[in-house]
Amino acid sequence: NLKLVKEYPLGVFVFEFSEKRSLNEIVKISRTIVGQEQQFIAYAGFVTTPQDSTVPLIVTDEFIVQFKQGTTSQQIASFNENNGVEIVSPDPFVKNQFLLRVTERTTLNALTMASNYDKNNITIFSHPNFVTVIDFRQFVPNDPLFNNQWYHQNTGQSGGTNDADIDTPFSWGITRGS
Repeated sequence: NLKLVKEYPLGVFVFEFSEKRSLNEIVKISRTIVGQEQQFIAYAGFVTTPQDSTVPLIVTDEFIVQFKQGTTSQQIASFNENNGVEIVSPDPFVKNQFLLRVTERTTLNALTMASNYDKNNITIFSHPNFVTVIDFRQFVPNDPLFNNQWYHQNTGQSGGTNDADIDTPFSWGITRGS
C-alpha cells in the first residue's frame, strides 16, 4: 500500500499511502516498521515540509528536552514514565538534557509530546528531533581542463587517491565569489 514519492541522498526515502490515513495510524505504522527492521531502518515517521521549503522534515518518535537545574534524576524518570517516554541518551555535554523517545505506551506523537514537555514547569525547552535531508549542491565548471585539476575533485583520475581533494565544487555550490 506504499508508493515511493522521492528518493533523497544518503538512503532517505519518502513514501505515501495509497489511501488516506490518520496521523495516529501513520505513527503506529512508523513504529512498527522501525521495530521490525531495526537493522535496515534508522528512522521512520511522518513527513512535513515547512512553508517556502523544498526539503522535507521527518518527524520521528524522538525529541530533545532540557530539564531545569535542580530537577532530580528521580523526578525526570517519574515524569518520563508517566508520559510513556524513555531516555535514548543523555547529552554528554549538558546536564539534564536528554534525547527521549515516545514509546508505544502512549498514543501521542513526538510533536505533541515535545509540546507537552515544553509547557511543563520542570523543563527549559523541548523540541522534536527532526531528521532532514542534506542537499549537497555542487557546481562543476565547464572548463575542459577541470578533470585534470585533481585537487578540486579527485575521482582517482590518473592513478590518484579518490576524494583526496579540497571539495571545491561543494564550495562553489554555495558561492563563486563576487
